[in-house]
Amino acid sequence: MIVRNLELKFDRQEDEKVFLKADAGAEVVITDYLADDFKERDKKVYLSIDYKPLVSSDENQKKILNELLDSEKDG
Repeated sequence: MIVRNLELKFDRQEDEKVFLKADAGAEVVITDYLADDFKERDKKVYLSIDYKPLVSSDENQKKILNELLDSEKDG
């Protein structure tokens, strides 16, 4: 993983760009159409960058949950 869960907060919006800022001052700029569902500007967002795509299917979520539950039983 290149960037793991970088915490960002809404900074401002100019034209068609949304500016997000990390606590350390780093700025991330995205076009507003990528943040279409980002309506609650007071909420924190997280950025993760990896070499592999994130999979968010229902089946994958069940598999991850089952793995977590199994690891708790073993531990």
